[in-house]
Amino acid sequence: MESPTQFEEECLAEHNRIRAIHGAPPLVLDRNLSDFAEEWAKVLLQKNTMEHREGHNYGENIYMASGKDVDGTIPVQAWYKEIKDYNFKKALFSPNTGHFTQLVWKNTTKLGVGRARSCLSSKCSDQENFESARAIAFSEPPMLQLSQAKAIAISEPQIPELFFENECLAEHNRLRARHGCPPLQLNYGLCRFAGEWAQYLADHNEFRHRPNNQFGENLYWASGSNVTGEDVVDNWYNEIKFYDFDHPGFSEKTGHFTQVVWKSSRRLGVAIARRGSSTWVVANYDPPGNYSGQFKDNVPRPRF
Repeated sequence: MESPTQFEEECLAEHNRIRAIHGAPPLVLDRNLSDFAEEWAKVLLQKNTMEHREGHNYGENIYMASGKDVDGTIPVQAWYKEIKDYNFKKALFSPNTGHFTQLVWKNTTKLGVGRARSCLSSKCSDQENFESARAIAFSEPPMLQLSQAKAIAISEPQIPELFFENECLAEHNRLRARHGCPPLQLNYGLCRFAGEWAQYLADHNEFRHRPNNQFGENLYWASGSNVTGEDVVDNWYNEIKFYDFDHPGFSEKTGHFTQVVWKSSRRLGVAIARRGSSTWVVANYDPPGNYSGQFKDNVPRPRF
């Protein structure tokens, strides 16, 4: 049997990491499904379009990017970001959340992944998704049964900390892609490391960098507990308005931004801690950024 590609394994691992947050069982790769998905990915590339394949009984998520080297985690994180628009109380299908619901659908057991350059088609079996308005409906079960089933099949995140980590990672990588910088990988050793310092800051009601730290570090504090990963990373990234790309270098006004997009950084650890109505967030980066003399190569101008 043909061995899975690195891209397939990355997609599978990211699917299962996210599914675990929702208490959904892990998927397994299916070679036939992957071949089926790759066929359609090549068709989409040739036609230069984005459309769902007709005449099959599988779930389908599609992703397109402008770069050739799309890491396997990137499309999965893009699909998962739709969670922000999903209403767990109503538990109904929406065109704005269909990628997310397919990703964490509890009854799905198999995954097939196909890629053609910058275009990816991912198909899952043993599931149902319906949307008659766009002619991508699958006939079984009926809509009434589907609405009842979704209340059971989609669970709210059971590990809020992991959801926050994933949000931070996804927003980092979305913004890094804007600058042509490679995606970060979440490192759980770094997350534990960041968590130790975040909890220390909360316990002592302080806000300062960790001494003798071998990693890059961004800190965030807010009054309030409803802080999202996207809020935090966007706050750091917004320092871009003070950065002078014509004269690259370090500034205290832009240090968070430059670390977020630092091209040579590869791994991310992030943690959140709360005390009363205050929230602390610590992010660590490996290798660290903000090295003197390296800003021109590591902080590119945004491409779009």
